[in-house]
Amino acid sequence: MDNIVTEEQLDFLAEHVRHETAPRFLRKLGLDDVAIDQVFLDYKEYGSYEQRYQGLRKCKEKTGRAFTFGRLVKALHAIERVDLIEALPFGMTPQPVIVISPSGVSLTPVHSEDDARSIQSKIQESLEKIEKEKRGVRAKKSHGILDQTQPKSLK
Repeated sequence: MDNIVTEEQLDFLAEHVRHETAPRFLRKLGLDDVAIDQVFLDYKEYGSYEQRYQGLRKCKEKTGRAFTFGRLVKALHAIERVDLIEALPFGMTPQPVIVISPSGVSLTPVHSEDDARSIQSKIQESLEKIEKEKRGVRAKKSHGILDQTQPKSLK
């Protein structure tokens, strides 16, 4: 799945795409000439950076979830700014992940690969702990010394 474009990436592009290539770039991202002209007119007094930034925001609003990192890459190729592709901050949009653990179910945002590894590690530790407790209960059962206070889930 292609990552949704972040505000940091919009800011970077607004700063680095040249003013003279901005209309073509915005067209490649899905804005029509009327919308581009309107954005440039509405934000003229704020300068070219703001015109480009607002144009990019308008593209993102118009295309929604289809406004992805891959779409930006194609548009940057089209305006021959491959140099910006390598320099573009690659931020992940937090993706929620359902985490099921002994303590319950939670919806956890994953911001990076480190977050994903951390969640995976915690789940693995929880599973190992449950398995260890179950082995202990089975051993006690086999020796006839099962403590009646054990939770039913472990019996």
